Amino acid sequence: MTASESEESVVRWTAESLSITAVGIWTAIYLFYVLYTKKLNFSQGFQSITQVSLLLITWGIGALIAAGGSGVIYGLVAGKEERAGVEEIAPPNAFLGPHPQAVKAGRLIFVSYQLPINPATGEIIRGDTLLQARAVLDALKNLLISNEKSLSDVIKVTFYVTSLEKQQDVERAYLEVFTHGRPAMAIIEVSGLPFGVDVALDAVVKA
Repeated sequence: MTASESEESVVRWTAESLSITAVGIWTAIYLFYVLYTKKLNFSQGFQSITQVSLLLITWGIGALIAAGGSGVIYGLVAGKEERAGVEEIAPPNAFLGPHPQAVKAGRLIFVSYQLPINPATGEIIRGDTLLQARAVLDALKNLLISNEKSLSDVIKVTFYVTSLEKQQDVERAYLEVFTHGRPAMAIIEVSGLPFGVDVALDAVVKA
């Protein structure tokens, strides 16, 4: 299944779930109504076929309206999100480059690459791979906090390292930060990174 097919499946499942929920709520309300007004009284024995048929028809019409209405509302909301396009939510960092630090597209946030920078001094951290990995994760955390998100919203994080020999340090930092509900992770070896660092990352986050 492709990513687009998977997203369509989720959207379809959500719409169907909303419709079922709406029908369930309508059924509960309608049943309470007919019992409270004694339009349907089981203590009086068998109801007339005409009366029961009328109640069922009324329920059916209401169920169709509830299901259709919820579907229309969801479609309008989903369509509005789809038309929203790409929104810049974290402005460029002049030190890192002209690109936005993060953009929002629909239900996802895409975080640009983060480098190991000391937040107190603004200096690049080099040398110790574990410290670099911790620093890029701290940078991700701080960016998310500034946008009212947290590490628990991260869906996937991709690390870029100058050598796969550094994988163990990266995984250690990852396990330190993501203690439960861990996101998907990938580690990619590259020939070089900006400012001579050994670790960088980007991420996909729930909006």
